[in-house]
Amino acid sequence: MNDITLIFSKLGFLLSPLNLLKIFRQFEKIMKKPKLDYPKSKKSEDLFLEMDEDIFKFDKNKFTKFTALPREANLVIISKTAYLNCLKLVGTSTDTEINQFLKIFGKEKDLKKLSRMLEEISGSFSTNLSMKELRVILRKQII
Repeated sequence: MNDITLIFSKLGFLLSPLNLLKIFRQFEKIMKKPKLDYPKSKKSEDLFLEMDEDIFKFDKNKFTKFTALPREANLVIISKTAYLNCLKLVGTSTDTEINQFLKIFGKEKDLKKLSRMLEEISGSFSTNLSMKELRVILRKQII
């Protein structure tokens, strides 16, 4: 099983190959945006998420709040507004904690909702990682 299929299967997506390809292409489009110039971590496979002023570290399928980014980090940035809009799309409260959102997101079967969530995130998404680097880190963190 390739990395992308494995990641989606671990998240609970039971999508047909055609639907999986559609989501993959949308994700690929997001990843083609210009990269951040924040220094990547060469030693660590930790993944950090920055949402406006909040910083989280992704580890073993959950986010932990951090006070500051390390000098070098594998970093993904999205806006709080995009996150809040994703919460609305899945019909949950805007004060839903990010780990609870991950559980809801992983159980979501509606391709249109998933696609709209990716659209919401795409406007503010940026990273210092290539698609391959992100995929490898996610695969190691999820398994």
